[in-house]
Amino acid sequence: GELNATVAPVADNETVLFVDAGAALLEADGTLSPETAPDGVHLSWTGYGKLATVLVPAFNALMPSPASVASP
Repeated sequence: GELNATVAPVADNETVLFVDAGAALLEADGTLSPETAPDGVHLSWTGYGKLATVLVPAFNALMPSPASVASP
């Protein structure tokens, strides 16, 4: 959205990381499902699992080998 368009250009992927998690979290209509965020705002365990699917690879790409973050 608008916020992502503002924040993304600041990321240099060295000191500032930007990960657009929308594809992992949002439904086709752009909403959060009750399974992902029961109150429409705060993530559930399922929601955090979905978020991890995009954050873990991004963190691992930034970390020097052999260190890595365990996949969920």
